[in-house]
Amino acid sequence: MDGKKNLVAGLFAMAGFMSYGFIFMPIGILMELVLGAPPYFVLVGAISMVTSVFILGLYILTAKSVMKGNA
Repeated sequence: MDGKKNLVAGLFAMAGFMSYGFIFMPIGILMELVLGAPPYFVLVGAISMVTSVFILGLYILTAKSVMKGNA
């Protein structure tokens, strides 16, 4: 059962990274267009989205091994 709890914790972490991406990316695009600001928030949003997809892939692989009983 511990593996399933870790899986849920990992999915919550992935959701947290994804929410940063959804917050920073639109704000960064608007700031870039309206204020002429550098694209730092857009880059942070993009990096957090890519990281969340990577973490999701790792936890899917972990879930397969947990469901098989190899963990």
